[in-house]
Amino acid sequence: MNIGIPLISKNATSGQFEISIKLQKSTNLQTFEHFSLNATDTTIEPDGSLKIRFIAPDSAAFFRLQAR
Repeated sequence: MNIGIPLISKNATSGQFEISIKLQKSTNLQTFEHFSLNATDTTIEPDGSLKIRFIAPDSAAFFRLQAR
C-alpha cells in the first residue's frame, strides 16, 4: 500500500504503463541515500525480471529498492 503516490502510472494517450524504482543504500539502516546506476548496469531477463549489477562502495552496506 502506497497512499498518495501511485506505484504505477498510465499514459492516457498511448496507454503505456510505467513503474519507477530507485535503489538506495545505507550503512546503518537509519539513513538511506541515493545509489546511482547506469543503463549498462541493468539487464531485462527473458522471464521479465530486472537484473542489476553493481559494486558496493562500502564494506558493510544495506540496499533498499523503492517503487515510486
